[in-house]
Amino acid sequence: MARHQVIAEIRNFISAYLAEILLARCVGCLDRAFDSAETTLASVLAKARFWDEHAEGKLGDRQRLIVSRLLNGFQGKLTSSKYAILAKCSQDTATRGGILGRRWRKAHSLHCQPRGA
Repeated sequence: MARHQVIAEIRNFISAYLAEILLARCVGCLDRAFDSAETTLASVLAKARFWDEHAEGKLGDRQRLIVSRLLNGFQGKLTSSKYAILAKCSQDTATRGGILGRRWRKAHSLHCQPRGA
């Protein structure tokens, strides 16, 4: 085999190998993008279902704000102090009439998943 033929064969092999690597990376990236989109869509649909189920409910503005925060992946434990800060109300109001109140928790069940689950 002539030297130029060997060089041409090596170039063809390298080109094919690099194309295969590039294709594998692109397919992997596309797969991750689909997984991410699927997760986001599932979250959006879960929120829409929740609000559809509770459209007739008598949620106040503060409660709606806090429930929205919970559905959007609130991190940590929701205490009456945090509720009061988020809803811009007194701690007594947060405990008495908020979603932390026993009556509200019994009447409404939140079906939300923690972020990343």
